[in-house]
This record gives sequence, structure tokens and C-alpha cells, in this order.
Amino acid sequence: MSMILRVAVAIVGGYAVAALAGITLSWCLPWSRAENVTAGMLAGLLLWPAMVMMGFALRTLLHVCAAITGIAALLAALALLGGWRP
Repeated sequence: MSMILRVAVAIVGGYAVAALAGITLSWCLPWSRAENVTAGMLAGLLLWPAMVMMGFALRTLLHVCAAITGIAALLAALALLGGWRP
């Protein structure tokens, strides 16, 4: 059961982190809008597999949840400071 929960948290949380990274970069980079969005999407494509790997690298499911939640909260705060309004 723990393995199924790890997979679910890693996939869903990794997607959330990737999406928030894309939003953050699209609002905070100093380039044109199209370049910012492209950079954000490419960063998301790199972060999602990294978050899934982190889901299996950490010791417990609680650590995985805390790490993904912390990274997502940091990215959301940076996006909000950059001007994003959900």
C-alpha cells in the first residue's frame, strides 16, 4: 500500500510542482512572454521526473509529502510575488 501511495503522491505532486514552476518562470523571467512560457514549460518537463525520482529516494512517505508540499509552496509564493494572480 505504501508503494501505491508513493507513486500517487510522486505523480500528482510532481505535476503540481512542474505546473507551478512553469507559472513562476513565466511571470518572473525578464524576457518576452513567449520565451518565458517556453522556458517555464521546459523547466516543468525537467522537474516532473525529478520529483517522481525524489518520491522514491526519500525514506518515508511523510518526507515525500513534506518535500513536495514545501517545494510547491515555495514556487507558489514566488509566483505570487512575481505578479501571478490565480
